[in-house]
Amino acid sequence: MKKKKRLKEPKYETDEQQEIRRFVIILVVVVVLIFGMYLITKYIVKKPKVDITEEVTAGEIDYSIVTVGTMLNKPEKEYYVIIYNGESNKAAEYSSIANKYSQKTNTLPIYYCDLNNALNARYIAKDNTNPNAKNIEELSLGELTLIKVSNGKINKYIENEAAINKELGI
Repeated sequence: MKKKKRLKEPKYETDEQQEIRRFVIILVVVVVLIFGMYLITKYIVKKPKVDITEEVTAGEIDYSIVTVGTMLNKPEKEYYVIIYNGESNKAAEYSSIANKYSQKTNTLPIYYCDLNNALNARYIAKDNTNPNAKNIEELSLGELTLIKVSNGKINKYIENEAAINKELGI
C-alpha cells in the first residue's frame, strides 16, 4: 500500500478569531518589551547613593526685622529702628552700623527695616523725606534712616550717616 500524500487543508478562521490572535500577539510583545525595559533599568542604571546623614534645620523667625507698619508696636519702651534698602550697594555698611551698636553694652534694642520689602514701598520718599514725622502715616523715608521710638511714638528721626553714627556712639 502506498501512502498517499495528503495535502494540508488550510484552516479557515473567522475575522473574530484573527482579531483575537493579533491581539494576543501584540499583548505578548508589549509585555516582553516592558519586562525587558525593567531588566535594563534594574541592572544597567545605577541608583544614586543617598546620604541619610544630612541634617535638617528648623526655620527660625528673626524678631529683629520689622516692617514700617509694625515698627511702633514693639514691647520695649525705647528702641531704635534702622531703615534702609537691603538691595542698596551700601546695605552691608548700614547693617554693620547696627551690628557695631548692638555689640556695645547697655544699649537700646535695635530693629532692622528693609525698604525693599513690598510692605514698606509706600513709605519710600518720592521727592523729599519728612524728618518731622511723628506717626507712621507721615513717614517719607530716604536711603538711610534711624528712628528712635519712645513709648510707641517717634522720638528722633535721623537721616545722615554721620549723625546716625554720632547718635549710636560709634
